[in-house]
Amino acid sequence: MKKSTRRMALLVAAWSAVALGVRSAGATEPVVEFLDGLRGRGLFDVADMYLENLRSNTTIPAEIKATIPYEQGRTLVESSKTQRDINTRLKELGRGREMFQEFITKNSQHPLLGSAQLQLGNVMVEEARAYLEKSKQPASNENADELLAKAKDLFAQAVKTFDDATNEFDAKRKSFPKYIDPKETALIAARDQSVIDYIQSMIFAGVAVNESSKAFPEGSKERNDTLKLAADRFHKVYVDWRRLYAGLYAGMLEARCLQEMGDVKRALGIYDELLAQPDAGPAFQNLKAKVLRLALEAWMLPDQKKYEEVSTRGEAWLKDARPDLERSPEGLA
Repeated sequence: MKKSTRRMALLVAAWSAVALGVRSAGATEPVVEFLDGLRGRGLFDVADMYLENLRSNTTIPAEIKATIPYEQGRTLVESSKTQRDINTRLKELGRGREMFQEFITKNSQHPLLGSAQLQLGNVMVEEARAYLEKSKQPASNENADELLAKAKDLFAQAVKTFDDATNEFDAKRKSFPKYIDPKETALIAARDQSVIDYIQSMIFAGVAVNESSKAFPEGSKERNDTLKLAADRFHKVYVDWRRLYAGLYAGMLEARCLQEMGDVKRALGIYDELLAQPDAGPAFQNLKAKVLRLALEAWMLPDQKKYEEVSTRGEAWLKDARPDLERSPEGLA
């Protein structure tokens, strides 16, 4: 009863906010904060209704109205993660994809364009995963082959979306002058963001290719060929950007693909390179913990049987690990 009353109160608050309108451009932040508050409480349906009603509100500033499809896309995707029913999840992901596509079409110069492009690709990957899951246990009125074909098509669309975004981000990052006056902080921030978007789009494309390999039988030539394509994509990021966290993360993903392909020797070579990196802050420590877990699994494989290495490395890590890492999935493995 209390939960229902609370939901109704928030719904009334949302409708009131729409009815009162947003009086100034300075109200952009409260709108986002209100949405984040609703989403943080799991009230995605209320957030979606609030945004839908904002569409017809003629008093809100143009900069807020422009972001409505983007925020609806975010809301629907976050909501889909809470749905146990796969058909409901697919419905929300489909709407989320439409929202991001709408935002991209209408806002070719918006600062959130890069984020929207990446989120669009990720929505397609999530849809493909769901169709792949359905293909393994189709309903009586569904065809497994058709569901599998749908999953493969969505994976391919996601890869194309990421590749197109990569080309755009690459052109954008190259458009900045080689030297920027340190006083030009906004320009420096824009340049740095273009580099981040460029690297992220390449990693996401690799992940999409990697995920698409699961549409083929384990051990099949098609699966291994697809894993090789993914590994090659991650390798490029690792080689070009290995001084950054993202580059090292791509190296871990490359090695994981190689390990799944059965090329354990090459995978372990990369794991060793990554484990030799200095602990440059919590993010790198977390990454090395994930790498060590993968390496431990590889050392324990029948064709490796490096049990002493497992014991030595595992004990050394537990001795030096931060308390929170000891309680992490890697520490408890």
